[in-house]
Amino acid sequence: MTDEKTYYTARKVLKRTLAWTLFCSLASLILLFIPFNSGTILDLVSNCLVATKIWILVILIQICFICKSVTQSLPSKQHSKVGSLLKYVAVFLAIVPVFYVITILFGAPLTESRAETFHFALLLSVAGTFPGLMTCGVNLNEWSRIFVLSSPENGVEVVAYWVSLCSIFGAWLGAFPIPLDWDRPWQVWPVSCVLGTLCGYTIGLMLSSVHLFISYYKMVRQKR
Repeated sequence: MTDEKTYYTARKVLKRTLAWTLFCSLASLILLFIPFNSGTILDLVSNCLVATKIWILVILIQICFICKSVTQSLPSKQHSKVGSLLKYVAVFLAIVPVFYVITILFGAPLTESRAETFHFALLLSVAGTFPGLMTCGVNLNEWSRIFVLSSPENGVEVVAYWVSLCSIFGAWLGAFPIPLDWDRPWQVWPVSCVLGTLCGYTIGLMLSSVHLFISYYKMVRQKR
């Protein structure tokens, strides 16, 4: 009886995580590509700083909703405790200046566009480390298992794994067009890096959806 209950709880959590991840994938695709080059507030080319701030908020909300799909069914999870949450916030705030320094070391302007550089570092922290903090907290063994050994076990760990890796890889790829002599408006710092991060984040959500769907399908088939 206990095994049956555990199975249906795990299946319910996986299904809910898959649904939220699919929804966030579609929402991110719409928010990213429809306003592009439109001159609106979400246009990264003409309003990069404002659009980056909005995207930071969007990603925070999306990751919180995805993680909530687990905490609703597993209230004893450590990241639901207020004390732990404050610790995660402190760790996150410490990560932002680290990404800022790394960005400078990789060639970002030192004295110019400081606000843009800071918000890019904040965006990268949100997309690259916030999912891991919401999933693993400050447990280094959990971080190592998911990101070093590539062994995510449940739905939110899968999302954290793909989203974090794809976001950071996207930011790295986004830096390549900047020094090229194309004279395009999206080559201005940090437009292409922000765009690369957001594309990586969105692709990470899509890969997570595929991974979760395969896991859910296997779970249903095994039960039969």
